[in-house]
Amino acid sequence: MEYRHPLMIIFLPIFTFGIYTLVWIVKTKNEMNKHYGVFIQPAWYLLIPFLNLYWLWCYAKGVETVTQGKRSAVEVLLLIIFLSFFGMAIIQADFNKVYIPQRQVES
Repeated sequence: MEYRHPLMIIFLPIFTFGIYTLVWIVKTKNEMNKHYGVFIQPAWYLLIPFLNLYWLWCYAKGVETVTQGKRSAVEVLLLIIFLSFFGMAIIQADFNKVYIPQRQVES
């Protein structure tokens, strides 16, 4: 997972009128799919009513897998739905705990 400062997760959506929320969700989804073997459907599912709740549940299960159960899927779902930017910042803080910097390859 890429390191991102949790405060940026709160302030960037405000300055970008919510667009960064979608950017963050898609980027973290792609990182979970690529590095942790989690399968989360394409993000366009978010645009379809009721299917977006299923997609958010799959995303929450992915977060539970990445954090090794330290943050449950139900908790993640509630954070995203009820706390929005603040919930995303809490989830990003959990992602940062599993962040492993890439080693620089010496040439």
